[in-house]
Amino acid sequence: MSANDPAGVGPTLASVAAGLAADPVAGMAAATQLTAGLAAAAVQAGARALGWDGEPDPAPPKGDRRFSDPAWERHPWFLWQRQSYLAWADTMKDIARNTGQAEKAEFAVGQLVDALAPTNFLGTNPTALRKAVETNGASVVEGMANLLDDLSENDGRPRQVDVSSFEVGRN
Repeated sequence: MSANDPAGVGPTLASVAAGLAADPVAGMAAATQLTAGLAAAAVQAGARALGWDGEPDPAPPKGDRRFSDPAWERHPWFLWQRQSYLAWADTMKDIARNTGQAEKAEFAVGQLVDALAPTNFLGTNPTALRKAVETNGASVVEGMANLLDDLSENDGRPRQVDVSSFEVGRN
């Protein structure tokens, strides 16, 4: 483990990938599962574009607020993004569960899956895009300023709290 990876996520993910590469049957099963999920995502997005108003399957997990914006359901592009992500996330979690180091692998894969959610990127997040338009881009500029601050002042890690309101030794 390193200072940049205290939980050892990187080596665990490498171990999961190596285990998958060493087991072609498991690799083919994962590829088949992912392909089916991606095809279903495309069909649902296409159907939404043609007026289908059914419930997409799979639905995001209960309590997952990342996909609460109505555009994730109504807009074909965002529906496709969400459903593709959910298919990929389910496949990755199944791969992790089938390793010899299930708990650590599930944690590491969960971190990767959460980090790569479409809600974390401007171009695939309807809420962030809407805010960028409403603020004439000011929200994007503010986000970039926060990123640059994190890179220069916080060793590249995202700041969790506003430290300006705290005084060392006082609060």
